Amino acid sequence: MMVARVLRQDWVLLRSSPGLWIALLLLTGVTALAAAAGQARLGLHDAAVQSRIDTAEQTHVAVIQTLQRWEQAGDAAAAPAVASPGALGLSVLETPMALPGVPLAALAAASGRPQAVSVTAHADYRMESIGIIENAANLALGGFDVIFVIVFLMPIVIIALTFDLLSRERELGTLPLVIAQGVSLRDFVLARVLGRGVLVLLGMATAGLVAILAVGGPAALWPDGLVWLLIAGLYGAFWFALALFVNTLRLGSDQNGVILASCWLVLVVVIPALVSLLSATLYPAPSRVLLTTEIREAAAEAEERAADAREAFLFDHPELAGGAGAQEAYFRQVMETERDVAATIAPLLESFADQAHQRDALVNRLAVLSPALLADQALLSIAGMDEARARAWRDAVGEFHAAWSELFADRIRREVQVTSAEVEALPVFGFSEPVGRHLQLGPGLVLLIMSLALLITAVARLRRYPIT
Repeated sequence: MMVARVLRQDWVLLRSSPGLWIALLLLTGVTALAAAAGQARLGLHDAAVQSRIDTAEQTHVAVIQTLQRWEQAGDAAAAPAVASPGALGLSVLETPMALPGVPLAALAAASGRPQAVSVTAHADYRMESIGIIENAANLALGGFDVIFVIVFLMPIVIIALTFDLLSRERELGTLPLVIAQGVSLRDFVLARVLGRGVLVLLGMATAGLVAILAVGGPAALWPDGLVWLLIAGLYGAFWFALALFVNTLRLGSDQNGVILASCWLVLVVVIPALVSLLSATLYPAPSRVLLTTEIREAAAEAEERAADAREAFLFDHPELAGGAGAQEAYFRQVMETERDVAATIAPLLESFADQAHQRDALVNRLAVLSPALLADQALLSIAGMDEARARAWRDAVGEFHAAWSELFADRIRREVQVTSAEVEALPVFGFSEPVGRHLQLGPGLVLLIMSLALLITAVARLRRYPIT
């Protein structure tokens, strides 16, 4: 009853505070803008990928029709160019594919990178990435999406509304008058925190709900949407609990504001930056210049060996020079050259992948040092833009590419022409979603424990808080 009474009185004051409503409107407006920007960004990427997919499908149909006409004609000597496995696998056919989108992907369109590649019979190091060309200014400034609003901007609004919850009343001399009305200090402070918390978190939940429905529709609400809102709410609750704790330190309002601003700087900016720096220092990526040099040197050596072998072959079989045999020999040379290059640079590529995995594992372990990192990783995972999901997809793409390229490599080696039935039966890529993407029990539990620890400590300190 007493908490409700204080809440009603505090609500009267909050309604007449223009700063509060301006801050809430700005926060919700920026959330809506970020969702729209993410949707537009993801739409451009999806359009670029879909255009490649449509072109590849049209080419696939045209190849089948060409081969069927040739097969019906029954003229083996007049085989079309696409009947050559080398021409078909290395020059004509491709399989564009993208990491499947999830309902809330647009909410993390800038924090994560959409994955899309085009698979051919060429070696995997020549696999082409598909997508939009990033604006250099956007890359320099960093991403702007709903995750950025929640992780970076929401704590600033909470700090602005809560840094003087208790200290201002003490400085104005009104705290003894409040206590004289029979209100306990604990009920008074908790009611004020609760009132502001409901306003901010309800405003963010409303904006987030609208954004979720806008980018993913009703199907996005369960389980992705609800878990997303829960993680965002727990993150906001941490900052309210931290503000309450700082208010119990018996300091002035200005000092409280400085401490909370410093906490924001350390927890949201400094610690994530230090974790990133530490992971990059302990597990540095191999030099990309070295990788490029290795590829060039390996390609030059492999091409020289293949050219020597082809010249020796044509010397022994001059009747094949300039005809279909020369063409097939060229495709074999390309295939063998690329395989030699791939074998040469494989250890370096494995080093890239291993170092990246080690960095991600270290960041995941150190995320407990910063609630911002915890929230960011959890929200990114719910949106399907996390590195673990992208890595699982890339592994599946690698397996598919190996099977796809081997089909053509076998026919190139045996100089067997491709039929329309074989083109129709080419493998189709499939991807199984990692288990547990929706749950996020670990980050949610850690955020809850942090919030409760601060809240319990603050309430205990209120018993010893001086009224005057």
